Parts: sequence; C-alpha cells; structure tokens
Amino acid sequence: MSMRAGDQDRPQRPVWLVPVHLLEKITLFVIVAAMIAGLVLEADPSWGYLAYAVAAVGVVVARSRWLPGLMLVAIAPTVAVGLGGEPITLWTVTSFTAFSVAVRGAPAVLTAAIGAVGNAVAQWWSIGAFTGEAFITPGVAALTAVAAAAVGSAIRGNDRYWEALEQRARDAVTGRELLVRQGVAEERVRIARDLHDSVGHAVAVVSMRLGSAEVQLPAGADAARADLAAARTGIQEVLREMQQILQVLRVEDGQTLTPTPDASGVEQLVDVARSAGLDLAADLGDPSDLHRPLPAQVGSATYRIVQEALTNVQKHGTGSARLRLDIAEDGVRIEVVNPSARTGPPPTWGTGAIGGMGLDRSSGGHGLIGMCERATAAGGRLEVSHDGDVFRVRAHLPVRRGDVG
Repeated sequence: MSMRAGDQDRPQRPVWLVPVHLLEKITLFVIVAAMIAGLVLEADPSWGYLAYAVAAVGVVVARSRWLPGLMLVAIAPTVAVGLGGEPITLWTVTSFTAFSVAVRGAPAVLTAAIGAVGNAVAQWWSIGAFTGEAFITPGVAALTAVAAAAVGSAIRGNDRYWEALEQRARDAVTGRELLVRQGVAEERVRIARDLHDSVGHAVAVVSMRLGSAEVQLPAGADAARADLAAARTGIQEVLREMQQILQVLRVEDGQTLTPTPDASGVEQLVDVARSAGLDLAADLGDPSDLHRPLPAQVGSATYRIVQEALTNVQKHGTGSARLRLDIAEDGVRIEVVNPSARTGPPPTWGTGAIGGMGLDRSSGGHGLIGMCERATAAGGRLEVSHDGDVFRVRAHLPVRRGDVG
C-alpha cells in the first residue's frame, strides 16, 4: 500500500518568500557588482586596490567563518579612507555582507553592531569632523548595516518557521500513514481469525468424512484405504498448523474464542444500536434470509460491515440512520445512509488506494478501511460517498453458485 501526501497536506510558502540559498547567491552577485563598479568609477582607484582586496578577502572568509569575514569587510571602508579614498561603496558592501551572514544564521545583534561600527567610523573619518552636524551621514551608514542585518535575520527566522511547518506537515502525514497501515494490519488479523474459525471447522468436517469413508470401504480396497489414510493424515496436519496459527493470532490477554459472527447477528446489532439511542430505520428483508446459508467470508463480512457502519453513524452522525440489507441468491447488498455531522468540505473518495477505495487521511478512516478490507476479502466491493450532508455506505458481497455448502 502506497499513500502520498497531497497538496492540501503541505503548507504553501508565500510567493514573495525567496529561498535562502537563492538570496545568498543574489547577495553575492550584488557585492561583486558593487566592488567592480566602485573600482571602475573611482577617478583614482589606485588607493582602493588594498581596501577592495581586504573587502574581497572578508567576503570569501565570511562564506565559511562569518565573524572574522564580516570584521574584515567592516574594516575595509576605514582602510579606504586611510588611503585617501571614499568609503561609500565599501560600507555598502559591508551592509550587504551583514545581510548575507544574518540570512545564514549569524546573530543579528552582533552582526548589526560590527557593520554599524565599521560604517560609522569610516564615514566620520572621511568627513573629518565630530560635531553634531557630522552625525547624519555616519548615522545613515550605521543604520544601513543595522537594517540589513535585521532584514536578513527576519528572513532567516521566517524561513525556519516555514521549514518547521513543512516538517510538522510531513510528520503528520507520516503519522497518519502509519495509523492507516496499522488499521489495515489489525483488520486483516481479525479477518484471518474469522477465516481460521470457519476454515478450521470445514477441515475438521472433511477429516471426519474421510474417516467415515475409510471405515465403509469393502475388504480388498487396500489401495483406496491407504489413500484415504494419507489424506486424513494430511488434513490433520493442516488442522494442527491452523491451530498453531490461531495461537499466534489470538495473542491478546483474556481474549475468548467466540464463534465467527455472520448475517444472523445483524438483528442484534440493530437492537443494540436502537438501545443506544440511534433512530434507526432497518429494512432487513425476510427474517428467514438472515439465516440463509452463506459462505463464511460473506457472512462474517456482512456482520462486520453493518457493525462498523452503525458505529460510524453513532460517532459521526446526527442520531438517525437508514439500514437496508438484501440477502439474495447472487449475493448480499448493504446500504447505510445517515445525515452527517461533519463540518467543512466533504472528504474525497476515489479508487485504487486501499482495496479499491481512496481515503481522505485527514479524517482518519480506520473504520472505513476495515469495511473495505472485509468487502475485498469476500470478493466484493465497497462504495462510500458524502453528498452534501448525507453520508452513504454501499457494499456488494457476491455469492457464486456452489460457494454455499
């Protein structure tokens, strides 16, 4: 069984949220472009070679070790001023570098502080005055670095938030898939127990018939008697193996061995549901049909499907339901209809997922899985629909001529 998460299970990131790895590449491109433009546009770039070299080394180092790399880049504007140049291009590079390391997860406060101090000191030195009027440009330079670090940190935090949402969605989908698989496995074990009961009884009857035939053979039929004895031995071995399987399957403490339920128990299910307060209109056809001989799998599936359908009505319905059971020569038809108390959009149903039915995993669906497994094991089919406020379960369990004996 393979089940995949749909688009409804995956959080959708905002279209404006650019992936972090792409932002890093864009920022690096902008930094390189700014440094090239600064060298080309400066009237006398000879002073800038050393300053730009310091910045370039810092940018490279910051890719692996953000703190020493950012400090080198932050020193570069001051180096440019000391060589007689302008620091504007390089403190722009410092701001973009602060943004880049913050996006990668560097502490926002320390990143902002290093960039702000580097830019402000270089700009103050470039102006050559420390009066009140000289605080505007250094302040802008410092605030540029602070803003870049703050934006980078915010983007990083937002990216981590969406990563956490996506991981939670993946974990939820995985958990639901595990629950679905567990439900299928548990139901198949219950089916195997029921089959053991019915098949074990049939094997025991065959063994007794073989013994009776062996006793009634005339004298001289030694070859036939030997064949019957060998057949009885094989049948008894099969019975012993099935008893061992029974011990493995019935591992629950305190579980009692009860007869396999069949269609004759549907009347009791109806009585129990009504006694529990369910307004149930039941059309079971001719009462004698409930005791009509059916294949063991079909009889057990009829009982279990009706049982689970009525349980679902009590859990998720509005207190009323309609049951129609038709046991005919060609098979059993079951229909359970009830108003649904479900709110929001109806679940989606398709084919080909579990026993021919696709399940909306967000709603659990373990009971539906069990009914579907029962129908499939009996060679039938199960259809589930949710039209507006009405929930409907239909099952058809075929009976082929010669199956009942």
